[in-house]
Order: sequence, then structure tokens, then C-alpha cells
Amino acid sequence: MRPKPTPYVEKRRERGGPLGSDASYGNNGRFLFQRNNTVLQVIASDGLGWDHVSVSHAKRCPTWEEMCWIKDLFFEPEETAVQFHPPESVYVNNHPFCLHLWRQQGAGIALPDPIFVGVRGIDSQQAKGDNHGFRDVARSRRGRWIQVGGDG
Repeated sequence: MRPKPTPYVEKRRERGGPLGSDASYGNNGRFLFQRNNTVLQVIASDGLGWDHVSVSHAKRCPTWEEMCWIKDLFFEPEETAVQFHPPESVYVNNHPFCLHLWRQQGAGIALPDPIFVGVRGIDSQQAKGDNHGFRDVARSRRGRWIQVGGDG
């Protein structure tokens, strides 16, 4: 998480009410953001070993683009933040339209190879036609991922 809120984020801090705070609270507090004619409520905290940002909307879940935008506001560009899907036995759902970003402090997060998501360097239009010469991925005996079935 960023060491402290940027001036843009700080201006959107709620100063009154039960979650009211001021700059002395650092990243901890409630923030309201307006984007594309919608309001997103963010509650951020950085205690107990976790950086946490909850993002909610009054009538729907935040979109992927909104979550990426909020992630960029609160976390450093090269930090990984995740959304967890825990076991059902520990679910907590206090708001039907709220999503969370988490980062454990002092611990790295293992990431899968980007090839599991898609092919870097091409856009969604190029990927539609499979004109990138990459149709399949297979794992070699040594655990390395290799290209198979494409043009090269």
C-alpha cells in the first residue's frame, strides 16, 4: 500500500461520521470517489499485518475497471493486491455490492505465469482470431511451460 494517501485520495477522505478521520490516520479511513457518474465508497486500512481496501457501490458490484482504478490509487504500481474467495465456512458478507482488495504486509504473493491469462503484447481484437500463432500451452517434464500447436 502506498505510504500515505496521495493528495487526490486525501481530498476525498470523509472527515465526519463513524468512520471519519483526518490525514493523521494515514491510509485508514473512509473515502468517497466519483467516477463516470457513479459514487464508489472505499474503506481502507493497513493494520494487523494486512493492507485492505473495500470498494462498494449503492446498487451494483464495482466493475473490473473500477477495481483497477482504486487499486492504482491505494497501492504502488508493482504491488500485487488480490481478491480472496475463502471457504464458505468463513464467508462474511455485510454489503451485497462490496468487493475487497488485500495485500499481506511483508509477504510476497506467488503469481501464475501470465500465459494462463493470455498472450502479452496483443490486444483483445488480435486474440479473437487466434492470429497470434499460439493456441495451446503444455508443461514439460522439467516444469517449464512451452508453446505447442502454434506457428512456431
